[in-house]
Formats: sequence, C-alpha cells, structure tokens
Amino acid sequence: MKLRCLGLMSGMSMDGIDAAIVDISYKNSNFSFRCIDFISIPYSSKIKKRILEIGYGDTNKVSIAKSSEFNMLLGKLFGNAANKLISKNSDKKVDVIGSHGQTIYYSNKRPVSTIQIGEASVISQITGITTVSDIRQADIAAGGLGAPLAPTFHYHFFKPLKKTVAVINIGSISNVTFINPSLGENGVIGFDMGPGNILIDTAMRILFNKQYDKNGIIAKRGKLIKALYDTILSKSQINKKPPKSVGFVFGSSFAKNIISKNKNCNKDDIIHTITKASADIMAMNIKKHLPQNIIEEFVFCGGGAHNSSLINFFKNNFENPKIKTFTDYGIHVDAVEAVFMAFIGYTAIMGIPITLPKTTGAKEKVILGKITKAPIRISADK
Repeated sequence: MKLRCLGLMSGMSMDGIDAAIVDISYKNSNFSFRCIDFISIPYSSKIKKRILEIGYGDTNKVSIAKSSEFNMLLGKLFGNAANKLISKNSDKKVDVIGSHGQTIYYSNKRPVSTIQIGEASVISQITGITTVSDIRQADIAAGGLGAPLAPTFHYHFFKPLKKTVAVINIGSISNVTFINPSLGENGVIGFDMGPGNILIDTAMRILFNKQYDKNGIIAKRGKLIKALYDTILSKSQINKKPPKSVGFVFGSSFAKNIISKNKNCNKDDIIHTITKASADIMAMNIKKHLPQNIIEEFVFCGGGAHNSSLINFFKNNFENPKIKTFTDYGIHVDAVEAVFMAFIGYTAIMGIPITLPKTTGAKEKVILGKITKAPIRISADK
C-alpha cells in the first residue's frame, strides 16, 4: 500500500526544522521510498537561545514550566513547517505526519528516559493531518535505549540494493549502521559512535560567532593540539560494545569546558583538533566493532557530510575507502532524517513493527510512535 507521508525533524544542533514529503510503499516485506520535496526552516536566534535556556545540554536540568510552554510553541512551528511544504505540493493529500520533536532531555542510564517536545496535537490541529510522535518511548519500554533508531531506516532503504555498506549519519552525534544484506536483519549492526557536529558547531559559535564550519575551511587551516585531542578521546566510549548510545556526554557544557581550558590556543587549531577528534572517534569505533574488511562503501548523510575536512580526516584512517552519500542514492543528505520520520509515520499507521532490537538492546521489535488522530471538522450547518 502506498501512502504520502510527511516527516518533521529537529536535531540536537537546533539548526531548524527539516520537513520532507515522501511516497512510501510496502510490498512483500520490502519498502520503497520516493522523496517528493524537502525544505529546512531555520530557528530564529531568539528561539534557539530560549530552547537552550530550558536546560538543553549534558547537565540535563530541564525546567518543567519552560518545557511545557515550548512543547506548545514548537508544536506550532512544526505544524507551520509542515503546512509550508504541503502548500508547495498541493496536488495530493498527505496521509500522515511523522514528527521527531526537539530533544531536551535524554539519559541512557537505567531507567532510560527521554523527552522530545513539539506537541503532536498542535501539529495535527494546524495541518488537519494524523500525526505520529514520541517515537523513542516504545523501544525504551521494551528494554531498549531508544537510540539509535536510524539503523532501521538505513536497513530497509539499502536492503534491496544488496550491498554491504556502512551508513554513517553525522548529525550532532554520529551513528553508524552496518548492513550485510546476505544475513538480513541479523547482519545489521548499529550504534552511536561519538560527537558528530556538536563539538564543532558549539566551538564555532563561541569562537567565531558562526553556526558551523562551512565546508570545513577553518579546520583545514588549523593544526593539532595534542592535549585537547587526547581529552576528547578520553571522554569517548570507543571501547564500549554495542548496543550503545552517546546521549549528552558531548553536550554543550563539555564543549564550553574544553574551549575554556584551551582559550589561549589558536582558534583555528581548536576547530582543527575538535574536527579531527570527531572523525577519528568514528573511524576507531568502526575498526573496533565492525568487520570493515567487507564494507563495500561508506555512505554518509547528515550535516557533517558537507564538512570536507571531517570526511577527509575520516578517510585517512582507511586504505582507499569508497565514499558515497545518500544523495547518490536519490535522497539529499540533509533530508535523510526527515525521510526517516516520514517512514515512522507510515509504519505506525500501518501497524508494522520495524525496530532492530540488536541495535538498541530492546527485548523485541516494536511499532514506533504514538498516534494523534486528525481532528474531525464538522461544518456549522450540520
């Protein structure tokens, strides 16, 4: 059955809301995806600052009053983002919305818990479309970490291609999905690796008053600060076996702390070092936990895929690696997570359990997401 689905995503970097419209079909246990359109709507500096004030960071101190207020406010922003994309593609009705919301709290300590805000009832009210939200809780209830969940999408997307690939998503946190199609779901290994963009972006805001290091230009001109590099690697969880999630280990206060301790160093060198450390942590995780000798391709997605310095530092850890991006397979690297949310909307409505317990530590597969039905609107004369 084919449905037109809309996905909404806002990551830990808080750049803004990504929205994608996707036609998704399911037949003979296989999914097919066709991304119709994609937009990204940046948060204003005021909104971003206010989200940070809620307590967003590795301190995990969340104000109940502020999170409740912003739950409704962000629901409106998410709903407006959906309507903006729908208005560009009004030729066919959207059947369901899948929304991740904005993470303001996550703890991978037992009992695992997480909070994403962006009220689904508001989204549904604004758009008039059934909305799926709170996607992590079902996996957590089944004993999982609630992360990483992206491997389930990566697996179903690449399964028909019959290639052994390692999909690397570089959002704020980096995660990897290893897919060996000859082994089916049993051949999937997925886990969080470490910092993706989060340390780089935080350092860029503090040191250069910029949101990110465009194309990795600043990292390219800097030099390594060995003590800083060692500090970042010592905080990583390279030796911890999957399943694993990084959580807020590399949150904003960690970034601010290491920058403060290196405030007398050259700014370019700080960005260079943080970028190299982030790339090397990814490579070290892959070498330690994946059978990289049979990986045919590394396929990148997420904002970090645009950072050429980050990718080159990663490549230097391997001999002649074959590098591709999701864009090479028909979905823009920036749209992948929004497409994933559309996929969650589809599977929730269809009642299909699609999680991979091996990647999160859950005891069983579950259907992700809670369903908020579209409002029933009756005209006044009835």
